[in-house]
Amino acid sequence: MSSHDQLFEHLSANLKQAYRQAIDADAILNEMLQLDVGKFDAVFRKDQGFECEAIRFVPYVEELAAEIEPLKTASPDKFEAQLKTWVSKLELLLRTLAEFKRNLKAK
Repeated sequence: MSSHDQLFEHLSANLKQAYRQAIDADAILNEMLQLDVGKFDAVFRKDQGFECEAIRFVPYVEELAAEIEPLKTASPDKFEAQLKTWVSKLELLLRTLAEFKRNLKAK
């Protein structure tokens, strides 16, 4: 297996982890919405790198999933910058999911 393949296997594994966490977080957000608490316009601001604006986490995971295939075929001169952007968004998503979970446990 090439280092390129290993990289994308690692990224995919992290994306799957984010997806599982997003499903759990979105279920809690749905409960909060039914209780009429936790109102907000979007999980992330537009200036945080995501194209979508959603009040749930899964759409952000889906955006990252859609971006991974083009990343695999990016030209060598653009690959590093695109990878850095993608990883930054994944890190932000995972940090936000962890903070969301931590805040729920604190209450």
